Amino acid sequence: MSGTSQDVNLSRLDVDNAPAILSIRLIETNGEVKLLSSTTTGTGANGIFKHETRIFTYRLGKRREEPSRLFTFTQLLPVSPLWDMVSRPNGSHLGVLESAGGAINALITEDTNGKKSIVTREHATESFSSPRFVRRAQGESAPAISTICDHKHLVVFRAESTADYGKYRTIGGWDDAVLIRCSGGYVIIGKRIVPGPVRDNVMPGIIHFGKLDNSFRPKGTMSKPFGDRPVFEFDGDLIPGKDAEERFVLCATAEFAAHLVVITSSSEVLDSIPVTGRYTADNLTRPTVVATRSHIHLALIEAIRSEGARVLVGSTVARRVED
Repeated sequence: MSGTSQDVNLSRLDVDNAPAILSIRLIETNGEVKLLSSTTTGTGANGIFKHETRIFTYRLGKRREEPSRLFTFTQLLPVSPLWDMVSRPNGSHLGVLESAGGAINALITEDTNGKKSIVTREHATESFSSPRFVRRAQGESAPAISTICDHKHLVVFRAESTADYGKYRTIGGWDDAVLIRCSGGYVIIGKRIVPGPVRDNVMPGIIHFGKLDNSFRPKGTMSKPFGDRPVFEFDGDLIPGKDAEERFVLCATAEFAAHLVVITSSSEVLDSIPVTGRYTADNLTRPTVVATRSHIHLALIEAIRSEGARVLVGSTVARRVED
């Protein structure tokens, strides 16, 4: 099959202090797609005593609007934690982020009502990084969280009946991964590192795609949606709809390009969507994608940590791909 989707034309989103933005995330809230951004700054005397990671939300539109601060996380170390966010049906938000402790990182969650929880409480001697909520599990009061344990394997935390997270379940040897809830279980988009130059401290790797059952066990064989082309960062989402076979959208940053593909649950690549616009392809980071019933939305950071940094956004119609 071949697709006929229009390209995603990236343009600059007017945000506050783009050079200070270190991470972004697209989420859908009550039918509206918004962009979340984070900055980490020192506070107190000369920024020595503590640091704050602040997460802001922006509406995706041409008209400039003041951002709304969603969360403020206080931390001791001057590091920018990796984090993720989901929107709940009642309009509130739940965040998960790394809590740096030097040699060991814990994971914590906090909602917009200020309720906090230590996800990794029962694994105090292990270190966790790259936390992500399982996509399309927002209906759960405490969605499952995937994360990399001790820099060598992917694990998932599922909330117990008390809505607290207990012990993790090990999925396998991955360097980073996204899990998406779907019919009959989950899909995994996983990365395994290969040798090569880094980009913003991220090693290149090969992306694999496959299905897991409801207990996170592998179902069938894995595919490589981007072939053997190494990529740096990536994201994915389920495209809502009533298709005969579920469809997913995957995005990734590569050495000289940004990739965006539509793939079925049986690993058939339906469409490769061009990512166009005026940008430097070898300087893109933090890809994030979200799909609605009508559109696929993509955002990235260009020239992160520099005076020329920009947040780029674009979208295309999430049209059905026919034979």
